[in-house]
Amino acid sequence: MEEAARREIREETGLRIASLLRKLAVEEKPHPETGQPRRTTLFHLEVPSNTPDTWLHRVQGDDSDAGLTFACRFLTVPLAQRLADDQGIWLDRIDSTWRTQTEPQR
Repeated sequence: MEEAARREIREETGLRIASLLRKLAVEEKPHPETGQPRRTTLFHLEVPSNTPDTWLHRVQGDDSDAGLTFACRFLTVPLAQRLADDQGIWLDRIDSTWRTQTEPQR
């Protein structure tokens, strides 16, 4: 699972150096757009302090997102607004003060 997470981090963000500190949660719920079953594993990771706050990444490879350019950025916690698909509900497993107040209860 950890190697798959590292691969996804590289493919989706271009970050090559990220330390996985621990698994936070495993969610099993339908995809918000397709309704198809989905399992998502969320990790707490750390990147070097010299990682830029924002960057653009063009996806390489053969998958359906190849060629797309993603605008990546780090956000200050606690977050001012909810993350997509309510994934911010797990931030309090890293630090109890990081949970966005607008996130639904789990």
